[in-house]
Amino acid sequence: MMVAAWRDARPGVRISILATDLSTEVLAVARDAIYPEAMVAVVPPEFRQRYLLRSRDRTRRLVRIVPELRAWVRFARLNLMDEDYPVDRDFDVIFCRNVLIYFDKPTQRLVLRRLCQHLRAGGYLFLGAFGVAGRHGPAAPLGGQYGPQARAMKPPVKVLIVDDSAIVRQTLSEVLAADPEIVVIGTASDPFVAARRIQSDVPDVITWMSRCRAWTASPSCGS
Repeated sequence: MMVAAWRDARPGVRISILATDLSTEVLAVARDAIYPEAMVAVVPPEFRQRYLLRSRDRTRRLVRIVPELRAWVRFARLNLMDEDYPVDRDFDVIFCRNVLIYFDKPTQRLVLRRLCQHLRAGGYLFLGAFGVAGRHGPAAPLGGQYGPQARAMKPPVKVLIVDDSAIVRQTLSEVLAADPEIVVIGTASDPFVAARRIQSDVPDVITWMSRCRAWTASPSCGS
């Protein structure tokens, strides 16, 4: 929705999104794009009115993403453990959250290397707050040694912390502030505030965690 609002002011920009997961069941639910109304309560009213369709059966209290936005997204199964990723090599933005924490450090390095090989020069790689371990871990060498398209991250690394929990934001700020190679340039409580901070502060790293509930969707919403 934020991308759609941004694109409205730039009609010549082409938007293409690739959504991947290891599970075909997860991909099927994502492809339906149906969510409980409670799950989108944090979305600004003007976005809900413009980009969401309500279920024909109002008692079910479900919404679905409008066809225009669904058309921008294609879905594919991807295993990050594979040696090669059969996807494009010129992404402007890559999100990899809540995955790397399950890998050991050598595997984290390999995955990050492969992801960076698919970024445009100056592109952004978004990781979860606990996606990489330690300042000398996988995040440190994302520069030229992993390919010319990787975004160099020279000290001090500028970090923007995004989380809806004030306690998490404060805790992460205190932990990262103890590292002389990192400077926390700010925090944001939601992605809409974060978008403004990204434009004004241009962080190197953005931490972004999600604690959403798991929902079961039904395909009976609007077209």
